[in-house]
Order: sequence, then C-alpha cells, then structure tokens
Amino acid sequence: MRSLRFQLTLGAFLLAALTLHLFAPPAWWATRNVLTTDSADDYAVLNQGQLKNFMRGAIEEMNASLPGGAGTELNGLLATWRTDASDADDFAIANQGQLKAMGGMLRARLNSLGIPSAAIGTADTQDDEHYSPANLGQAKHVFNLGVGDSDLDGVPDSWEMATFGRLTRDLSNDADSDGFSDAEEYAAQTDPLNWLSRPTESGAHLALYTHIIR
Repeated sequence: MRSLRFQLTLGAFLLAALTLHLFAPPAWWATRNVLTTDSADDYAVLNQGQLKNFMRGAIEEMNASLPGGAGTELNGLLATWRTDASDADDFAIANQGQLKAMGGMLRARLNSLGIPSAAIGTADTQDDEHYSPANLGQAKHVFNLGVGDSDLDGVPDSWEMATFGRLTRDLSNDADSDGFSDAEEYAAQTDPLNWLSRPTESGAHLALYTHIIR
C-alpha cells in the first residue's frame, strides 16, 4: 500500500514539474540570480548547491518583501550554510526528501504570515524522506512561489496585508469610492482607504475639499 501511495505521489510530483514550463516563472528567480534562463534541462539532476541557491533567493526575497522577512528559522539556516560553506559538497546530489523539506519550510513561513501557499505533494509524511535524486524540473515546481506576490495579482503581499489585512480582496474594487480601483491607487502610491488621496494624470494627488455629494 505504501509503495503504491508513494508511486502516485511521485507521479503527481513529476507531472507538475514537467508541466511547469507552460507558466511564467516568478520574477524573483531572475532578480535573485536563481535561474537566468528557462532553457535549462528540467531532467538534469539537482545538486546541493542548486538547492541552496533556490533557498537563498527565496529567503532574500522574503526578507525584502514580507513583513518580518523570512523569519528566524530560515535566516538561521542561510547563515549556517554561509558559515560552513568550505565544508559543504555542493556538487552532491539533492534528493526528493530534501527538496520537499526545503519547500515545506518556505510554505510554513508564508502560512504563518497569513499568506496561503499550496502544499507540496500529499499530507502523508511517510514519503518525506525519499532518497531518490531530485531533478531541476521538480525544483522549479517546488520553488514556483510568488514570494512577494503570492496571489500573482501584480501587487505586493506586504502592501495588501498592511492596507487590507488579507490577500483575498479583489483589487479591482474601489474601497474609498473615489473613482479609482485599489490597484490603481497602489500604482499611484495613494491611499485606497482615503477618498481625499487619489491618483491624477500627473501622479499622486491629495484632493482639496470640494462640495461633492457622496
């Protein structure tokens, strides 16, 4: 039973990895120098150095874009890797259990901040320590996270959380009824909760009081 369950889980994991190329990669892959081209061989075996580089990029992006950053655990892990860099064999093969564990740590941090992220594989933990080699396609699947924009709506999670306290708001709505959507107010750097603060053709503008029937 366990063997069949694992085969089904692994099959789903591989299928997700093989179909990833149909989707645009997260912007932080490029800005954090994680992956500079999408032409890499997704079947190539993932090594420890590549796995660490994915994690480094994700942690740095979290620190730059999330309230509270990546947190103590993830930053501590990164600090340990940097301290012990001379002793590490970054060319050693990374296995699927290690890849799943790293992805799980990132998702746990996002979830702790109220930012939902899909789990990797299944809830069953019996296959978490699988020692089969991971490949680059699987790593792309695991790290296909909109770290700074998890809902991929073009607006940073940090701004949405600070402004509305949640990520589920439809930003095409107009919270302060000033004629501009919340997304337009973000782009203009005006306050979507204050109708006196609104975009203009020349940029942000704090409206003067006028007798407007509302």
